[in-house]
Amino acid sequence: MYFNAFHSQLVQRVFTDELGAGKAVSFNAGDRIWEVIRVLWREPNNVWWDDVATAQKEDRNQTVTASLQAAADQVDAASRGHVGLEQLHLGERDRQQRRARSSTTEPHVPNQALG
Repeated sequence: MYFNAFHSQLVQRVFTDELGAGKAVSFNAGDRIWEVIRVLWREPNNVWWDDVATAQKEDRNQTVTASLQAAADQVDAASRGHVGLEQLHLGERDRQQRRARSSTTEPHVPNQALG
C-alpha cells in the first residue's frame, strides 16, 4: 500500500508540472516509468526533479523526500478512513490489466504520452 502511494506521489511530483495532469496520469505506465526514473536517478539536479510551481529549485533528494512524506500522509489518511484504500491499490489493478492484455492474441499498443 505504501509503495503504491509513494509511486503515485513520485510520478506526480516529477512529471505533472512539466507534462500537465492528463499526460502525467497516462505516463504512469508501470515498468516504463521506472526505467525513466532509473535514468533520472543518476542526475540528482536534472530539471525533471524540480517543481516549476515553486521559486526554489528542488533536486532529486528533496522530491523523493516530499513524495515519501506525502505517501505516508496518504496511507495514514486511508487507515483512518479519510481516503479510499482503492486509490492506493491502483498500481496493482494496472498490473492486472496489463497481464490480461498480454494474454490476448491482439497486440497492445501503449500510449505515446510524451509524443
